[in-house]
Amino acid sequence: MDPKRRTRHSSFPKVNRDPVEASVAAPAPVEEPVVEETSEESVDLSHMTADEVVGWAGDDADRRAQAVAVEKDRDKPRKTVLKLADED
Repeated sequence: MDPKRRTRHSSFPKVNRDPVEASVAAPAPVEEPVVEETSEESVDLSHMTADEVVGWAGDDADRRAQAVAVEKDRDKPRKTVLKLADED
């Protein structure tokens, strides 16, 4: 067999090895925290992050008051949540 005519055959499929295309990966989807819309008395704020509590309270004065009251009962109240009382 002529060495110049020798070709390599692989059983593996061809893979695009373009470094630019290979370096661009789709970002992982970010899941938003699910806050169930229920009555204020049944919402457990203790498992929420400070940002989630602030988002849950929004502009509702009753929710803000409830969030501040729950936060004051914590061992280490979060300043971000306590600021809700000042924003009324």
